Amino acid sequence: MKHKYCKNPVSFADMIDLINRLLGPGGCEWDKSQTFASIRRFLLEETHELIEAITENNVSEILDEIGDLIFQLGFLVVLAKNIGWFDEKDVFNGIISKMIQRHPHIFQNPQKLKKSEVQLNWNKIKSETTRGLNAPVLGSVPKSSPSLVAALLIQERASSVGFDWLEYEQVLAKVPEEIEEIRKASTAVNKEEEFGDLLFSIVNVARWIGINPELALKTANDKFIGRFQKMAFVAKSRGSDLNDMSFVEKNKLWEEIKINTD
Repeated sequence: MKHKYCKNPVSFADMIDLINRLLGPGGCEWDKSQTFASIRRFLLEETHELIEAITENNVSEILDEIGDLIFQLGFLVVLAKNIGWFDEKDVFNGIISKMIQRHPHIFQNPQKLKKSEVQLNWNKIKSETTRGLNAPVLGSVPKSSPSLVAALLIQERASSVGFDWLEYEQVLAKVPEEIEEIRKASTAVNKEEEFGDLLFSIVNVARWIGINPELALKTANDKFIGRFQKMAFVAKSRGSDLNDMSFVEKNKLWEEIKINTD
């Protein structure tokens, strides 16, 4: 007997039905062995693959990776339902209620707000609804967050309660100030601390001009890798080995590649 997901799989419910089949009698033993803890790895992998597809503007890959990520989330919903924690109705009810609550200018008191006003309102509502006696002033920051992402989140929350520079030039001025602190640092511990302050200041610059520092650094990494690989290819095509070239020769080739790729 065919299952409904084999006929016309077009909805979240169809995917849930497929997952139930995988985890049910006669299902897949590998899938049955998965837990919330084991799924963490796949969540990270699929999220990064989706981000890469979006960065490369690869529509077919974006479609594919969205599906992979939604499957992992659906898998978690079924696991939760099977152990009695919650089901998909609880998930959708929770997120829909939250979005309605955090968009009062749309659903409660319709009015046109600027993007900055919406963000301030969002942070205020979030703070009010999650605040407890022992709640952190800046809210919780996931421990698994990359440090650049965490720094951006911390700064956004500090800004939402009025702790922020008044002008962009003040933000920029902190960067050379922190570089000078690194020059003055006398121990490895102090240098590490001051370097952290420098990175934090640079993240703040990114925040002020609307740039995600994590994605910006990834773009820079990819650019460097691409240019370096091109250097090796050009050197080889000219009968040279990149490893045997002097720094001056490498740097000259780097500038050539840079001009031709920018």
